[in-house]
Amino acid sequence: MHRRVICACLMIAVLALLAFCAGAEDADVKIDASGQWKYVLEDGSATLTGYVVEPEGDLVIPKELDGNVVTGIGNGAFAWCESLTSVTIPDSVTSVGEGAFMRCFALTSVTIPDSVTSIGDFAFMGCEGLTSIVIGNSVTSIGRVTFANCSNLTSVTIGSSVASIGDAAFSSTSLTSITLPESVIRIGRNPFSNSPVTHCDVAPNNPVFESMDGVLFDTQQKILISYPGAKEGAYTVPEGTLIIGHNAFKGSSGVTGVTIPDSVTVIGYLAFAECSNLTSVMIGNSVTYIDHFTFTGCPNLISVTIPESVSLMGRLTFTGCEEIILSVKKGSFAERFAQHHGIAYVYIK
Repeated sequence: MHRRVICACLMIAVLALLAFCAGAEDADVKIDASGQWKYVLEDGSATLTGYVVEPEGDLVIPKELDGNVVTGIGNGAFAWCESLTSVTIPDSVTSVGEGAFMRCFALTSVTIPDSVTSIGDFAFMGCEGLTSIVIGNSVTSIGRVTFANCSNLTSVTIGSSVASIGDAAFSSTSLTSITLPESVIRIGRNPFSNSPVTHCDVAPNNPVFESMDGVLFDTQQKILISYPGAKEGAYTVPEGTLIIGHNAFKGSSGVTGVTIPDSVTVIGYLAFAECSNLTSVMIGNSVTYIDHFTFTGCPNLISVTIPESVSLMGRLTFTGCEEIILSVKKGSFAERFAQHHGIAYVYIK
């Protein structure tokens, strides 16, 4: 399932890049005096948008083009440069655009200077050679799926000014731990899904998020945001939690069983998708809505208890759960759902 999600993200990125290229032509793309770099001018500074001859090996991005300071790396500027091994970005650059280095498979090293304030969606997605990344202290936002599918990425240092981390920003990496600085106040759908994280840490003075036994929550402990993918065994969601967030357990290979307390009212989109060793889930008596694809792709999921309080379940909730047996109340919505979708069920008192 996660391959389909990544493919969908890639298609979105491709469309974004095509739209950018069309816009770039309208913006009067220039070629610098060396005959190698394409760029556009805006407010007296240059955004590097591409190249004439595809660069290979160690790339040092120029600080100036025809006397114009380079302040941006444009959308898709180096996407699919499959022979790039390292990139050095000059300290004049303040933004790295969407898909800027996407699918640079051989890229192993990137130097991001402190001048950079934003890293766009998909910027380094699919850079399988990357093993570590240091995100400078001036960066304030990391976009959606920015480092997703960097399958060998084992180390990330998040700078002290990062305020926002987008959906699935570090999904499908090899990260085993993560530490959020106190500056982070916005997080999209589980940024660390499908990664072997064992523990999420949060700086003690962070005003919005905190770690409880290695699991990422908001400070009010109302929303479970990210369950570490390699945290092993059964897990009981703390009483008082209201929402299991989108993608919260997605891709967890460690979790084997989950008990959801009566305080929880909503289970989010893809919340337990692709949990390969999950066998049972007990849902508390206040849940009213189970979102789309919640348990899809859980091949070993055998038992899910669904209370009478559930009045709506999304599309393809149990797709790929071939051995699933639902425990339901007679006459409940869950019983009708099971009948309609041909899912085995038993009654609970």
